[in-house]
Amino acid sequence: MTRTDEPADTRTDVVADQIRQGIVLGSYPPGTRLRLAGLAEELDVSRVPLREAFRELVAEGLVEVYPHRGAVVGPLREQEVEDCFRLLETFEVMAAERAVSSDPLGVAAGMRVELDRMDDLDPEVDRAEMLRAHRAFHFVAFDALGEGTMRRHVRMLWHTCERYINLANTGARNEEARQEHHQLVAAFAAGDTALAAAVARVHVRHAGEAALRRLSAETGTDR
Repeated sequence: MTRTDEPADTRTDVVADQIRQGIVLGSYPPGTRLRLAGLAEELDVSRVPLREAFRELVAEGLVEVYPHRGAVVGPLREQEVEDCFRLLETFEVMAAERAVSSDPLGVAAGMRVELDRMDDLDPEVDRAEMLRAHRAFHFVAFDALGEGTMRRHVRMLWHTCERYINLANTGARNEEARQEHHQLVAAFAAGDTALAAAVARVHVRHAGEAALRRLSAETGTDR
């Protein structure tokens, strides 16, 4: 990407996603100071899209801005894990129910494309590509919410939750999540609203529990 390849709004989205990916994957750990000059050089962009990207990341809770310190990657918080996954569960279930009622076979087909991508990747090695495929997998269902408030909010919520989802997806949780993804696609393909909602609910709860265990282990607290 260069400074002139894309319009400003697209550059902002791309820049925000590059920084977001760095935060989720740990390239910018909690507490990292995000300096405009350094990021402008690293990402080969001007400071204008960077400032606009920071606004998005602040709204998502990934970045915090302090007087005299500037932009800093926000900390990981147990309370935020609980809040994120409780809200995400509601949205995931609603998206599943709406997807089955609107276009279950189309949603299943779109999710299967991303699921095949994930099945071909090593989650411990191809972390960036896995992150993108996993996000795309869930966004297929979110798109079934249609244009409007719900889809806007669930996309922002996903970005807030994603680093906790990534924290959860390691070791045995990777295989458990893979099986749940296959179950979810099968439920859509069968047009089974109750099953799709149940799988979505369990999937989010398992992810939240795994994220809390990992975070507790890293901070040395019992859970």
